[in-house]
Amino acid sequence: MTQLLAEKEEREIHKLIAEVIDAQLKKLELKMKGFEEIEEILKEEQLKVEKAKQQLAADKAAFEEKKLAAMRAGGALLTGQNATPVTPVTSGPKS
Repeated sequence: MTQLLAEKEEREIHKLIAEVIDAQLKKLELKMKGFEEIEEILKEEQLKVEKAKQQLAADKAAFEEKKLAAMRAGGALLTGQNATPVTPVTSGPKS
């Protein structure tokens, strides 16, 4: 009789352990699913950031090009291109 009771308890313990293990596996599977979803979101965000970086680099290059063109145009004015020639002024006779 004691032997039968011990075997029944052992079976019950094994059953409970199996249920705990199943519950833990389900929790892990849910966590993995959540991590996979987060990973997918992060990949999408990474692509958006990369596109934004590329756009920023293109905008910066365009800005630098316009700035350089403006500097060249301003430099042309300073060097006298398209300007009226100026006659140097001399001081009076030296004694």
